[in-house]
Amino acid sequence: MSSSREQNASIFGARDSLNRDVVIKLLDKYSPDRPEGSIELQIFRLLNSPSIRTNPRNATIPVLEFLEFHGWTFIVMPAYESCDAYYFLSSRECLDFACQVSEALSFLHEHNIVHMDVSHENIMMNYYGCVPKKDIWNETKGDFVPLDPLPEFRSTFPVKYILLDFDHSTYSLPGIPRDKRLISPSRVGRMHRAPEVNGQFKHDPFASDVYQTAVFFFSYFGHIIDSEVPGLLELLQDMSSIYPPDRISMAEAATRMRTLYEKLPPREALPRHAIEVENYYYVPRSKFWYYREYLKWSISQKWMSILVSILVIGCLDLTPAHLNFKLFLGASDLV
Repeated sequence: MSSSREQNASIFGARDSLNRDVVIKLLDKYSPDRPEGSIELQIFRLLNSPSIRTNPRNATIPVLEFLEFHGWTFIVMPAYESCDAYYFLSSRECLDFACQVSEALSFLHEHNIVHMDVSHENIMMNYYGCVPKKDIWNETKGDFVPLDPLPEFRSTFPVKYILLDFDHSTYSLPGIPRDKRLISPSRVGRMHRAPEVNGQFKHDPFASDVYQTAVFFFSYFGHIIDSEVPGLLELLQDMSSIYPPDRISMAEAATRMRTLYEKLPPREALPRHAIEVENYYYVPRSKFWYYREYLKWSISQKWMSILVSILVIGCLDLTPAHLNFKLFLGASDLV
């Protein structure tokens, strides 16, 4: 499995022949060494193939046109508004967002695509234009003050959320076993990425995607509405275990999130909020849980280090005395 991190994309605003605002993104330059194109280009072609594009679960940005020019490949996409262009006003709006995003990511995972860069910057909504004002100028205070009550926005139309930006994504061909779909660690990524992403050993990107999604949800709105939505914190905790094999799948996360959403009372009965992106927070746990999970994760990493040491020592053809000494040093790190 490979990644398309090496591609530095350029994005341009434009208007097409139908006078629609569009976005043009430079994806790739043809190379005889990889005629199939970059990972991002392969992903866009797959997601926009007729059978997958028409699937109602495919909530990724549609490509209006692939453009080829002197070996360069561009894609033309609709211009949409960012998902954070306006506040979330209720826990119902928050969970609708979480349902749509987790279901979209689950759809990608089913097609062996891992986003690896889940954040508000990479999620759009089916709206383009002016959003309601959030504040108004107050002459007395000499500053802007929040409008009260805030105007409705997301409840005024059937909002749909759309994933885009696959320049950090991974893609594997169908039929490859999960234990063979590991990728190398990387120092590149969001601050809320999974801990193993910048570790020492290859890791499961599907599990990493689940972790990053959980931290994103909790940071965006979960830390504000968790007391209103029974089961939300437990779900995010199950998605963000430090030990990757303990994390639930994106499909299970999406199913459970949908269940929580369907149990919510009507919007009118819920507290009002003005939720926007502020900072990133780890999903809270007890201190005992942290110690236990960190120990489990550390032991898995240490045993991998010991295995590597054994292989290296074997290649060096050291004496049994040296071997025992090296193994003793490695094992002592576990204490």
